[in-house]
Amino acid sequence: MFAFSLSRSCVTLVVLAGLACAPALAWDDPAVLSGPKVGDAAGGTLSLVEKDFDGKIKMLEVRPEVAGLKLLKLSDAEKAATDKILQEREAMVAKVLKENYALFLELQNLRQAGLGGGGGGEGGDREKAREEHRGMMEKMQTFREKAKDLLEPTLMDRLGKELTNPNATQLKRLVQEYNTAALEAQRAERGAGRPNAGGGVGGPPADGPMGEPAGRSARSGGVGGAGGELAARRMEINQTLREIGRSLRATVEDRKDRADAILKAANATPEQEAQIRAIFREMGTKVATGTPSEAERGAAMRKVMEILTPEQREAVMKELRR
Repeated sequence: MFAFSLSRSCVTLVVLAGLACAPALAWDDPAVLSGPKVGDAAGGTLSLVEKDFDGKIKMLEVRPEVAGLKLLKLSDAEKAATDKILQEREAMVAKVLKENYALFLELQNLRQAGLGGGGGGEGGDREKAREEHRGMMEKMQTFREKAKDLLEPTLMDRLGKELTNPNATQLKRLVQEYNTAALEAQRAERGAGRPNAGGGVGGPPADGPMGEPAGRSARSGGVGGAGGELAARRMEINQTLREIGRSLRATVEDRKDRADAILKAANATPEQEAQIRAIFREMGTKVATGTPSEAERGAAMRKVMEILTPEQREAVMKELRR
């Protein structure tokens, strides 16, 4: 099962379309209690692996390729070229999400239900689990086809072509080191009896993407080990799924901020807010699935304006012009 996850509250927000300290003692100093910082590995070797006071790896909020680039000394040409690739990828991720929104949420819902492991049980339960697993795998295959432009070539391959050999080699090492450490951390957590640990957006990569038994991937070895190519492909799809999850979360937060700004500018009453949020909720669903036209969006704003007084409309228009 892959490791990205959106909370139910986040999915709800999509539908809504929005949603001094005293001096510390030395042993209370965060700088003392925290683990090594990213890029400050022993011996001066660059690293993306950062651990907390308990020795647990801190998961990155972005792809390791993106974090790794920030540690390298890039020429102006390399910086411009890699920035262009990342901007293009961001747009591509948004496009894949927009065109496959329903499939993405369906996969997410299946994961939250704990399906896709092809797990044990006896008799009918085992057969049901296998059937669910097959269904999950079919949906994952569909997703792979829809996201092919994101997966092939990989982001690492795209970036590597624009870097000098030393920088490309360094970036690849940084990414592989982080992925291997994250994978091992999750396996350790599973071994401790927490099979779904780290399942949030930006959490550690799973042994295999959604719908694939964790055990089979674990037997293939870590990234770069026996079966490393297969593990790397699985890691890539996990990273891509988390990218899409982050894109969705960013879209949700942006819409929520816009909705809140309009309601604040209008100084809406509770009754008005309920009506306006209902309009935003309807539009949020349409926007998320990529169906609304400019005319439909205009119609929604006209509905909002009809609820407001002339003074409120003027205040909202000023906000929209900002």
